[in-house]
Amino acid sequence: MNKCILSLFAFGAASLSAVAALKTTASVPLRYVPAEEAFAALKEKLGPEAAAAVGVDRPMNALTLDPLHAQAPKIREFLAKLDVRRPQVLVHATITRHIEATKTEPARDVVISRPTIVTQEGRRCIINIPGQDGTTSVELRIESTPPMKE
Repeated sequence: MNKCILSLFAFGAASLSAVAALKTTASVPLRYVPAEEAFAALKEKLGPEAAAAVGVDRPMNALTLDPLHAQAPKIREFLAKLDVRRPQVLVHATITRHIEATKTEPARDVVISRPTIVTQEGRRCIINIPGQDGTTSVELRIESTPPMKE
């Protein structure tokens, strides 16, 4: 009888160890999209049920996914399409200030700044322009558009 009880305890302990060793989440590392942005996009596009299967790992820039969740394959597919390198764009800008004509001077345009910016498509970039009355900021967001149909 004691051997039987000991055997049951040993079997139970081994079973619990095996269950504890099972990995309940899988890490999905992201290369090009911040984890918070990916989570927000996933929640918006796939809904709160899919988002419930995902956690954010900021230090690793990864999402943790419950691989047993019914939508896990769909979530992985969505993340694979989302986490792609965006094309880089180069922006050359010339910022001028128009000065109205006076009695002694003709009207003219004065170049204030000629910044060159390298950014990724879809990301915002800010140009700060120093001026007499403080700094003016211009925010740009570069987006590609599909080719126009002829």
